[in-house]
Amino acid sequence: GGFGVLGFSAKVLSVGDIIVTTESAPEGTGEIAQPTFTVLGLTWARQFTDRVLFGVSGNLVSERIINQSATGMAFDFGVQYVTGWRGLKLGMVMKNFGPGMTYSGPGTEISVLPPDQDQSGQPRIFTSVNSSFELPSFFTMGGSFDVYSTSQQRIVALGALQNNNFQGNALRAGLEWSYRDQLALRGSYYGSFVGTTNANTAEDESKFVGGDDLYTGFALGGGVKLRAGETGRMGVDFTWRPVRQGFFDDTIDVGLKLSF
Repeated sequence: GGFGVLGFSAKVLSVGDIIVTTESAPEGTGEIAQPTFTVLGLTWARQFTDRVLFGVSGNLVSERIINQSATGMAFDFGVQYVTGWRGLKLGMVMKNFGPGMTYSGPGTEISVLPPDQDQSGQPRIFTSVNSSFELPSFFTMGGSFDVYSTSQQRIVALGALQNNNFQGNALRAGLEWSYRDQLALRGSYYGSFVGTTNANTAEDESKFVGGDDLYTGFALGGGVKLRAGETGRMGVDFTWRPVRQGFFDDTIDVGLKLSF
């Protein structure tokens, strides 16, 4: 109705069992660490007009490593504008906007005998204060445009520019061809602007580098959508992302969609 839409999301990453090692016990201390990272989100979105859409999410972020943990809040804001001209859509989003997080817990405590105290005395517990760290926030501007459109076929061009607070700006572009809203083929490419210093002039320069440390930047994909009954639909999407030469194989994602 006029209130909008409410949504809930949960992302939980458990690294598994990790043997704790130290300099004095390189083979293990006998302790097992189970790092866990959790993000719980609540989203409200609303279509204010036939062309303006807005949404906001509040995320509870929790990170736990051995006997230390950090908890914080992060907010996402997004707005989309549908121009109504040749399928042109523009969007902006700010993600992970919020205060810094700080690790705390028993892991910051240490038992030390003060140097000015009698050696036969009891040691004291001192707690160190960890520095806070910022969340990896970023701002993205994107859009899509119908390059070619008929009653049966459509070619859509997509692009996005992302500004990150910890690394250079990222640029993404893609192209999708679809036939009768049943078959689609897709291709994309992405990279980032990396800052360097000229050794001869000592001036800061920026160059575009495709991909990242793992992926080459290219990706191909496609999808098939079929009717299931009078109102239902079933679809399958796949994506292939080649990785750089190394120890990993290329990434293939397969997704299944069901609607009733």
